[in-house]
Amino acid sequence: AEQFGFMDEDAGATLASIRIMSLPAQGMLALNGTAVMAGQVISATDIPNLIYTPVNAKANYTASIEYTVNDGIADSAPATLNIEVTADNDAPTATPVTNIEINEAAMHTFTAEQFGFADADTDDVLVSVKILSLPTSTQGVLSLNGVAVTENQVILAADIPNLTFTALDAEADYTVGLRYAVNDGVNESEAATLNINVLAENDVPNVIATSNNADSDGNHHTF
Repeated sequence: AEQFGFMDEDAGATLASIRIMSLPAQGMLALNGTAVMAGQVISATDIPNLIYTPVNAKANYTASIEYTVNDGIADSAPATLNIEVTADNDAPTATPVTNIEINEAAMHTFTAEQFGFADADTDDVLVSVKILSLPTSTQGVLSLNGVAVTENQVILAADIPNLTFTALDAEADYTVGLRYAVNDGVNESEAATLNINVLAENDVPNVIATSNNADSDGNHHTF
């Protein structure tokens, strides 16, 4: 109640109620979980149940509530209570694509879009990707500019076109799960997994020539 600044020259007068003259342009003002209406009267005993919930904002803003106070007889002149809201940076999310397929012994070059960066702060962009796990030695090699990537290495967004995966020869199809997180320059996302499906190919058989002693004239040769 003290935040509404009640004062009265009549000795013994106390705050009986407040009237909400206008609502904040952003966010919600609620009493016991129910949205307050402009012009609604709130008794002094209910003020502890009055809650303002800000919106998710990209920048700081001021929420203003115009109100009057009442001593049980008369309303005051209108006053304004300002609430300063400080914006927080939201962590990004990562939703990888699901359709990467390459043949065995082939190389895949990544794009930034394949890591599925998204952010509630619409002005934020992908700044980097952290590689949290690597392909096994029997699956292939993840490289940046031709150099093997290490676990937890950070790849700048501008370098992603230089990030490649080279699959090894395979007897059967297999999937490489690449765990990673994206970063907006402030916060890192939860881990996500980008799957690369490697398709085995039928290898061309080899011929190894052998030589045999010639049979005598008139004899049959059995293979």
